[in-house]
Amino acid sequence: MTDRPDPNEGSDSHDDEAAKPLEGIRVLDFSWVYAGPHATKHLAALGADVVKVESKYKPDMMRYGYTYDEFDSADSPNVSAFYNEFNLGKRSLRLNLKRERGRELALELAAAADVWVENFSPGFLRSIDLDYESVSAVNPEIVYVSMPGWASSGPAADYRAWGMNLESMAGLDHLSGTPDDPPTPAGFSWPDPTSGVMAVFSVLAALAGRESTGKGRYVEIPQFETTVSLLHSALSVADITGESGERMGARDEDRRFVQGVYECRGEDDWLAVAVGTDDQWRALCSVIERPELATDPELESHAARIRHHDRFDAVLESWTRKRDAETARTILQEHGVPAGRVANERDLVEDDPQLHQRTLFVRHDHPEVGEQTYTGFPSEFSEDDVNPPSRSPLFGEHTDDVLRDWLGTSPERIDRLRADEVLY
Repeated sequence: MTDRPDPNEGSDSHDDEAAKPLEGIRVLDFSWVYAGPHATKHLAALGADVVKVESKYKPDMMRYGYTYDEFDSADSPNVSAFYNEFNLGKRSLRLNLKRERGRELALELAAAADVWVENFSPGFLRSIDLDYESVSAVNPEIVYVSMPGWASSGPAADYRAWGMNLESMAGLDHLSGTPDDPPTPAGFSWPDPTSGVMAVFSVLAALAGRESTGKGRYVEIPQFETTVSLLHSALSVADITGESGERMGARDEDRRFVQGVYECRGEDDWLAVAVGTDDQWRALCSVIERPELATDPELESHAARIRHHDRFDAVLESWTRKRDAETARTILQEHGVPAGRVANERDLVEDDPQLHQRTLFVRHDHPEVGEQTYTGFPSEFSEDDVNPPSRSPLFGEHTDDVLRDWLGTSPERIDRLRADEVLY
């Protein structure tokens, strides 16, 4: 690997401006769309120097579409709302892997990197000799992360992957919906962010292992298998009983809670309530001014409430329909009953006082789309600001800077590479 300055060298151990956890770590980000960029966005927030690698021949498809209303991605590759959300804090380098010198330059960068992340279809990088074997030959310490839809082996290895077919084959859609519904999409491409989070802590584990062994790792994170791993209880039931899970709507498959989503007074206003203990049930009976229900044989015990769930739902909804969801939530929470308004995304971005008192949302000023709100890092560190440090990069914005910082490349060589469409 190329020598680089120790980020902590010469620093005052009492300095309040301590290095972020991953400061000094270099990440080559060949990933695109959602799963990989979600992972590398978090690595950038933790302090890594994440370099997003694209070219005009193979740009991240998220650059085209999903724009803010007043912009058109046909006019610029920098105005996609989704792209700008998933690539906060990174630098952008143009590199044409269709050219042999582009492939050679990728290996030069790999020799100076700590982490390589990609989520192409299996076999693509092998076909251009940028697989783990080729990359680790120039840098045995590199952590090389692949995030295929299915895996690089097995009968599904060559399947095409997208959020909906991944979540369907992983069992999510079978469990989603009400009992009389057909299988229902889960409403979001859960395989992508789930795999992204898995990639983050896999990278951290591999870097920690490198500290003791001096060796890098190849890490494969199939999005399909990562999604299947979410179905803990349903898989356990299937293994124990031989029965598949059932669509339960808003009810608890594990029967730990009597729960549901209940209509409130406002327009499209709903409240989610869960009662898991006898104390919570008695508190609920007091709140809705039905104390006699606390000793009603059909509802007195948790098992009885499960058996008579329809009656529980009717009792609770007769109370919620007379109140708006926010008022009902406040009253129930003040009495120790788990309850929450069913929020839409605009509620979260604009109105949620908990989120806005914390640091989940950040704002960055972008030269083409102006100041916008983005999702930051969902954890807080006592010594560090781990929110994304900067806006998403313009296409190729940092090409010269990265080549100079990582490789010491001369301006003359950069000019030649650009003229030959290697930096394209």
